[in-house]
Amino acid sequence: MEKSKNIILLENQKKSKAEVFANIPSKLLDQEADIIAQLNYYEDLLFNTQQEEIVNDLNSKIFDLKKEYKSFIQNLEETYPSYYQLKYAIETIPLSEVQSDFIEQDESLIEYFVGESNIYVAIISSSSIEVKKLGASSKLASLVTKFRAGISQYHLSNSTNQSTELYNEMLDNYTTSAKAQYDMIIAPLQLKEKLIIIPDGLLGYLPFDAFLTESLSDYKTPYKRYPFLIKKHQISYLNSVNVQYYNDTQEN
Repeated sequence: MEKSKNIILLENQKKSKAEVFANIPSKLLDQEADIIAQLNYYEDLLFNTQQEEIVNDLNSKIFDLKKEYKSFIQNLEETYPSYYQLKYAIETIPLSEVQSDFIEQDESLIEYFVGESNIYVAIISSSSIEVKKLGASSKLASLVTKFRAGISQYHLSNSTNQSTELYNEMLDNYTTSAKAQYDMIIAPLQLKEKLIIIPDGLLGYLPFDAFLTESLSDYKTPYKRYPFLIKKHQISYLNSVNVQYYNDTQEN
């Protein structure tokens, strides 16, 4: 989980150093840029689509591109080891060090991995480690689409289309998907008071703070009385433990 994220996140930080090697063909650099550009394009498309029928197709394209990128990097390691070492090689921090140096007694570090078929999560505290399989990735994509529409579609629509019916429909989209996402990826976990969330894929677009821990029986409930997840947990986000470690060591 962690290592695949490190490659993307550290790429820009190391790129200017790595490209000092004059023996790297421009064709290779162009190939790398093309794969990354396609990944960004299809991930943006997936996040912005509200058509559930094309979600599976987009997920499949993204999965194939990630496999292609992994193969590209493996080939790079063999053909241009110096370039690979500078740009991609990252020492993974031992979990015991993560537990002792990054996680306090009242914290849970939650790292997600969204695979082609299923979602997995690692829950790490200062004294325990647990890995669980959650729901299907396709279900998550559908919920994210519904959640996004619920929080934005009414406000982004033309003022002439901002009817009470549309408002109620989008509010229902938000409240049902916010509770369903909580049930799917948070409720099954045994968590401490403070959460450090490392999202993956579509989860990186979600404000976990706005998940709902209970269903709403009355949509006229004032927003300040909504059972937001942030009312139960102090939440922070991290792209990657290893990237944070890399940045900290660069500063010291």
